[in-house]
Amino acid sequence: MVTAGEYRIETIVAVWRDDDSGLLYVLPPCGRCREFIHQIDAENIETQLVLGRDAMMGLGQLLPFHDWPQPLD
Repeated sequence: MVTAGEYRIETIVAVWRDDDSGLLYVLPPCGRCREFIHQIDAENIETQLVLGRDAMMGLGQLLPFHDWPQPLD
């Protein structure tokens, strides 16, 4: 995606399949991935993350304190 010049992500889903049972799991992106998604385009803070069959959440909700703090007086 990035090598093709695309940076904005509208919706993303991360999945994992258990090799033993074959069950498929939807899981939130790890902290490192969350930060990368935000760093490649600040508007990605609005990216919707699929967390399950009927569950979604915005990246900003999973990446607290993503705004730069105000300078000290």
